[in-house]
Amino acid sequence: MHHYCAIYDIGDDRLRLKVSKWCKKAGLRRLQKSVFVGFVRQRDIDELVKKVSPLLPTPDRFSVFALNPADYQVMLDSGVLLPGHLRTRYLTLFDF
Repeated sequence: MHHYCAIYDIGDDRLRLKVSKWCKKAGLRRLQKSVFVGFVRQRDIDELVKKVSPLLPTPDRFSVFALNPADYQVMLDSGVLLPGHLRTRYLTLFDF
């Protein structure tokens, strides 16, 4: 299992809602409207990307980043510590 961050910019409301639901089903939690984070299995992320990628029209975007726990100390959002369910002992500093 690894920490991941999924972000998207999707214009179609229906597709955006679908992607949001798929992110949650993969075990990710919403950080912002189009930003999800979580400590999940690689296979769940792979399945998520396989579902989303073929449905995205140009210029919409969907990106997933693996987060290196060794590089992070305190998970922050605009300088404020995130809620406990988004923090772990492995992922500590989060910024974009």
